[in-house]
Amino acid sequence: MYLYSGGKGGEKEEEVVLNLMVVLCCPPGIPQPALNPVHQHPVKMVVNVFPWTPNPPSADVLPNMWANTVNSKNPCNPGVCQNGGTCEVEMSPDRKPTFKCICPVGYKESLCEVEEAFNACKNLPCHHGGTCLLTSLTEFSCICPVGWRGRNCTETDYCVNNPCVHDINECRIYNNPCEEGNCVNTDGDYKCMCNPGFTGKNCETQYYPCSPNPCEYGGRCTKVGDYEYEMHVSKRRCEINLDDCGRHLCENNSTCVDGVNNYSCKCPPEYTGIYCTKDVNECELKDNPCQNGATCTNEDGGYSCICVNGYAGKNCETDVDDCALRPCLNGGTCHDRVSDYDCECPVGKTGLLCHLDDLCVNNPCNGEAICETSMVSGNYACSCPKGRTGPKCDEDIDECAEGSPCEHEGTCVNTPGSFRCDCKKGPCINHGTCIDERGGYRCICMPGYGGDNCELDEDECKSFPCQNGGICTDDVNNYKCQCVEGFTGVNCEKTINDCERYPCLNGGTCRNSIIAYKCDCLPGFEGLNCERNKNDCKGEPCKNGECFDGTDAFTCKCYPGYTGQLCEHEIDQCEPSPCKHGGRCERHANGF
Repeated sequence: MYLYSGGKGGEKEEEVVLNLMVVLCCPPGIPQPALNPVHQHPVKMVVNVFPWTPNPPSADVLPNMWANTVNSKNPCNPGVCQNGGTCEVEMSPDRKPTFKCICPVGYKESLCEVEEAFNACKNLPCHHGGTCLLTSLTEFSCICPVGWRGRNCTETDYCVNNPCVHDINECRIYNNPCEEGNCVNTDGDYKCMCNPGFTGKNCETQYYPCSPNPCEYGGRCTKVGDYEYEMHVSKRRCEINLDDCGRHLCENNSTCVDGVNNYSCKCPPEYTGIYCTKDVNECELKDNPCQNGATCTNEDGGYSCICVNGYAGKNCETDVDDCALRPCLNGGTCHDRVSDYDCECPVGKTGLLCHLDDLCVNNPCNGEAICETSMVSGNYACSCPKGRTGPKCDEDIDECAEGSPCEHEGTCVNTPGSFRCDCKKGPCINHGTCIDERGGYRCICMPGYGGDNCELDEDECKSFPCQNGGICTDDVNNYKCQCVEGFTGVNCEKTINDCERYPCLNGGTCRNSIIAYKCDCLPGFEGLNCERNKNDCKGEPCKNGECFDGTDAFTCKCYPGYTGQLCEHEIDQCEPSPCKHGGRCERHANGF
């Protein structure tokens, strides 16, 4: 059998995609039959497999035709790319088919089998069953279920049942609200078409011509009919407005604005009144112009601000930079404050201006004592912990010498920085507290102990807290569970999921169980974790040839004189007979 692709002959190399990938090369002079069906793409061709004998048959040209065959199935097996990854076929440098997984956002590695350590959907930000979709590792969007909305599906969708109704017909509901006219319904409202002589929203007002006077510029209105009027003016149209600003009384740089038979004054911000003669008290305005606690003083035509320390400017809006003069010494860093500054001193310096040596830099105080340097004098002082005294806190205080602090005849024992009370032994053991009662005593036991004298260790295992066959071991006021294989947790309540480690290789599917896990391998792989390529040559399928193992496949290279997919057919060299002139052909091994 031969694999070939259609063409007009000539030496060329083509990629062929069938169930397996091949590269065919044909030298010049070998005709190629037409193929059916053929689906041609820019680089690849999809063809069938046909037997082919060159025409004319010629043994000397057959060795010149070769096929560089890659014996493997389409590498994009179903499910090879995990977690929604997309499989794409590629050709390796040695012209063998391979594949590449294009991973969705949030997954990585060659099979998309590893989830990114951090992604925006990791903490389940979509509530009420919403679906989280990654747009990037740090951004997400939620597809909310019915009834919910918002970025995280936390807002109730009150519009889910479409409660809003359509436009109402006010003309029908209110039985024609137009008193003297016809009602016309509009979107969200209505309009009245009034009868002659009426006006208003509902045609409720009777119309009187010339009342009010519609004529401008002093024109006189004369009623002509019930619903008409005409305009009488002193000139043709009364179109000229006289300039009343010729002798205006506007003061303090205000601007005169002409009107009809009058004028008005447009005042600057500092003045008000008809003629802009009244001073505006800016300090009494709602928005006091003086900022940052400044005192406002009104002046004629303006105001002034008396700033507090640390601020400047007309409105005291500028914070004075107290670090401008670089007051910090010895490399100290100045931090500006309001009317003040702080110096951040380098190691070994202290003081308000970093001008003093820091005597605490070598920690002269003993133990856990805290060394503090005076910002004024530069001297240091040690703040001693409890139980210590002295200039450097290196002297122990004997708490027992000042009067025993121990009660109930206990013995005081001084310790470095503290003391200890050795109590007089009583009937209550295991640190139980003895309560004296009439005619006897009573013991209050520590947790985990019981009995009259607290001599009994209570068995916390008697309630059988360990689950799933775990073995309970009693302890003082506690217990421990030794879990059987496959379980974990304080009470062995959790099942260990071995599949979370992705142990199955080569696209195998992991199935967890209580004791262990099992890998369901893809065809062509075997082993506990699908780590081995199955030997498809096992059993020697090639009858008269050499077997080459592949992935879930094998190839037979036949010995001379044999052919067929499994080299199962012996080639008959005498059919047809090559002997001429009456010669008789006899068949021999790999010859005649």
